[in-house]
Amino acid sequence: MVRDVLTVEDIREAETLLDTLLSRFDTLVERRPGQRRLARDMTASESSSGSDQPEILYAASLSPELADTALFRKCAAFASAISGNVTRSFDHMIVKQAWNQSETPWHQDAVLAGLGGLSRVLQKERLHFWVPLQDVDERNGCMEFIPGSHKVPLQPHERFLRADGDYGLATRPSDGANPVACPIPTGGFTIHTPRTLHYTGRNATSQPRKAWIIHFSRFGQFEIALKRLFGRAPAPLGAPSLGTS
Repeated sequence: MVRDVLTVEDIREAETLLDTLLSRFDTLVERRPGQRRLARDMTASESSSGSDQPEILYAASLSPELADTALFRKCAAFASAISGNVTRSFDHMIVKQAWNQSETPWHQDAVLAGLGGLSRVLQKERLHFWVPLQDVDERNGCMEFIPGSHKVPLQPHERFLRADGDYGLATRPSDGANPVACPIPTGGFTIHTPRTLHYTGRNATSQPRKAWIIHFSRFGQFEIALKRLFGRAPAPLGAPSLGTS
């Protein structure tokens, strides 16, 4: 957990661009033929009304201005200071709407992203920054981790069906595991590696809880270029190639 790296101005600059993408959620969430979704509804179950947990995928690919924000540049510099020359390999924005009912279940990113085949050494070089755009604590869904989980074998994950019909993957901490919640004031963030077990609860407050998650890796730029070549990462919004990327 890192505190006091970002200023309120840094946060608001990025938030303005992210909110612009969020305003286009209904368009982005539509699945186009031959394309991956650019956004998805992470609402946990059909019992929830409306989209109470929207997610924008590859936000900095859709809006390249995000990579020029002070927030992004400071996170990138912090990541490089830890792991050497790393660049963005993935990013997404997740919003837990006010009074939302959707937890983000316990999981390891290595399983969701298909990184299980990477050696533990290579996985340690990958850093996942979770940057809240406001104060966070257990009331509105701060990050919670299982200490030491990055050192043990990957956990088995089971599929569950979200409200939008897509499947997610979830696991459970082992007996005796002691989760640690990480409340953070505005301007801080958490960092974890792909094997780290983590979770966020529902937002039980009257204000949305927004977070921008940025993944950095040694071959991040190459990964993004390769994904775009095979239609897994989008071109910027408004570019003529968006319909075929």
